[in-house]
Amino acid sequence: MRRCLYILILLFSFSTAGAQDFIGLTDEKIREIMTAENPGMNLDLNYRNDQFRYLKYVSGGGDETWLIFIGENGKCNGVRITCDSTAVAGKIKELGRLYKSAGDNRWDFRSRGDEIRVDLKNETYFFTITYRRTDKRVRSGNDRAA
Repeated sequence: MRRCLYILILLFSFSTAGAQDFIGLTDEKIREIMTAENPGMNLDLNYRNDQFRYLKYVSGGGDETWLIFIGENGKCNGVRITCDSTAVAGKIKELGRLYKSAGDNRWDFRSRGDEIRVDLKNETYFFTITYRRTDKRVRSGNDRAA
């Protein structure tokens, strides 16, 4: 019983639902949130990219990677999550439950006055979920559905 509870906690700790709340936050705040809310994700400092500034987190099993992009203003402007293809059905259900559908494998929601677009792209061995601002500004701040 204890083992089943541990496995359930571990599975829910890799939820993509928290990724939307990173947009607009500083990298310091994101690190705090990741440490507290996603203890199964490890910050990977063994990378270098001269074009983009980002934080890279990898799950303990290596089946999930988060790239949290930081803009010139020092704040998150997008998130890309790559997962093993075996989890795609569960992630689609999760995204559909949390956000307003905007088409096939596409959802919208509002956060901090911005409209956020979520796109899921399913590949052969993996899939990606991308969170990014749209060009629309909205009045209401923390609405989950756009």
